[in-house]
Amino acid sequence: MQKLKSFERIAATSDDPTDDAYVAAKNELIPLLQEIYGLASSDVRAKIAAVEAVYKSYPHYENSFELGVIYNNRAAALITISLFRDSIRADYNPLFNTSSDSIMNMAESNIRKAISIYNNWIKNLAVKAGKI
Repeated sequence: MQKLKSFERIAATSDDPTDDAYVAAKNELIPLLQEIYGLASSDVRAKIAAVEAVYKSYPHYENSFELGVIYNNRAAALITISLFRDSIRADYNPLFNTSSDSIMNMAESNIRKAISIYNNWIKNLAVKAGKI
């Protein structure tokens, strides 16, 4: 219940960054966010790449939506890094020296690839079902 109250305080006071409740909640959340975003920007990036390599090593997954999920997840991690870069410690963020615009461009590229994979997967399913 304590965590819920902290989030309620943030929601109630987010317009006033000098409010004591906001500052306290922010100080409580920043280490957690750094850990999460640190993982998203380093360990999780490596894990996403490893999962992608596994999928690509099996012909069964060549035209599957799962690869689209990988690109979507990578884009989500990149967007998170870009949006919250000020809250991520430099040693947790391998993209620390990369501009937010460049990170968002990488995210967009991944989203576009995910959409392309999803569209191709849908088209392949329609062909297999005799709909096309």
